[in-house]
Amino acid sequence: MAGRGLIRRRPLTAARALYRERAGELGQPPNRAVERETNPLHHRRGGWVDPDDRDPKRRIPARRRQPFGRLAQMDNQRQPGPRHIGQPRDPDAPRFQQAGEVGWRRHPPITHDHLIIGDKRETVREQAQRQLRLAGAGGADEQNRPPVAGDSAGVQEPFRGHGASMAPSGGERKRLVNRPTACERRAMTTRSAILAAADRLAGHIRHTPILRLAAGDLGPFGAVTLKLELLQHTGSFKPRGAFNHLLTAERRPERVIAASGGNHGAAVAYAARALGIGAEIFVPEATPETKVARIASYGALVARGGAAYADALAASRARGGETGAVEVHAYDHEAVLAGQGTVGLEFEADAPDLTHVLVATGGGGLIGGIAVWYAGRTKVISVEPAACPTLRDALRAGMPVDVAVGGLAADSLGARRVGSLMFPIARDLIADVVLVGDDAIAAAQGLLWERLRLIAEPGGATALAALLSGAFIPPPDARVGVLVCGGNTDPGKMAV
Repeated sequence: MAGRGLIRRRPLTAARALYRERAGELGQPPNRAVERETNPLHHRRGGWVDPDDRDPKRRIPARRRQPFGRLAQMDNQRQPGPRHIGQPRDPDAPRFQQAGEVGWRRHPPITHDHLIIGDKRETVREQAQRQLRLAGAGGADEQNRPPVAGDSAGVQEPFRGHGASMAPSGGERKRLVNRPTACERRAMTTRSAILAAADRLAGHIRHTPILRLAAGDLGPFGAVTLKLELLQHTGSFKPRGAFNHLLTAERRPERVIAASGGNHGAAVAYAARALGIGAEIFVPEATPETKVARIASYGALVARGGAAYADALAASRARGGETGAVEVHAYDHEAVLAGQGTVGLEFEADAPDLTHVLVATGGGGLIGGIAVWYAGRTKVISVEPAACPTLRDALRAGMPVDVAVGGLAADSLGARRVGSLMFPIARDLIADVVLVGDDAIAAAQGLLWERLRLIAEPGGATALAALLSGAFIPPPDARVGVLVCGGNTDPGKMAV
């Protein structure tokens, strides 16, 4: 007698779910007779009762009721309770309200192959937040599963050389429809950090403008869109990562220390002064005097240490051990990656039609953050000086490796190895890597001044050099964006 009054509802079988999906796409209300024929568990007298045929006066015992409220919404299977019994079903209701007819025992949530967005156009923030919610529905269990063959989280893709896409083909990777891979879930999680960084940096950084150029304005190629990050505070994108690092610290430090080729040092000094923190910056011997003077102008102590950035980093860490100052790394820190990723957030918000984005690469903090933000929706192309092939050699070796650095852009792109945090991002999300010579970089630098009267440093003109030199040839109908990431150079060298 304990079971009297219990209505056991049939589970949503695969055949019935497919029928409902197709009926919903055609805008037709579900046909219960067809659903009964496709449900082998349905018996008129056998214990499974069609929900629409039940007596509205009968009630489900309290001990058998499914959870309501937030828990049921998280499972995407809201159950009809006593107050819903006998009410007609609205065929125009949102899809997730019609997909919840399961038995009294718990069943896994239902995942549909499409999303109903409606007539409203989503903003970049809304798109990212929707994708984050979608990824959280099925990603928690798979993040801890062992790697399987063909999964990008467990298999390193070999680097295939210039001009060849590093993304695996459809036959190399098997995945379910509308189910994000482990790499995409990592990217989505980090995009939430980028969104938080954008809110945190409001009032501390500038939303730099873009410049749309018609075909032929800069060379024999199609239209191009420039992101003018050289107009940022201190003349480069670096304050984004520096501010985010300091603002996310559990306890605000009294002093910070950093190693830099120039731009990061100026950004740390600027951010530290704005937040009332003392700063000490170590730079290599090759750092131009203009950059050293800019760092000092923000009130930081400047010391030279070693011939290259790696030598200055070692000297700064030794000094930090003596003074107890907190290190602000130029690129290999999660907060720095998230801060630099706000460049991609702004670029997509201002130019959502881009198919390719070219980014100069040194240690990888900037391109790592941008690649995480785009997450494959737009192809991100890494451009490196031929004298500093840090990312290219790392991808070929399957891990970050030391390389010899030199050339015209060594002061800003002369990292000896890429960061350990950005390397898996680059392996999975960067579409291609191209190299450009010093002559191409100098030509791009001169062209920006001659045609646009923009003073870009060699590292800031490196991405554009890939287009001018033909190192990157965009496919037909491509819409290319180029990041001009820095302008800290001697203006006298640009005078004509």
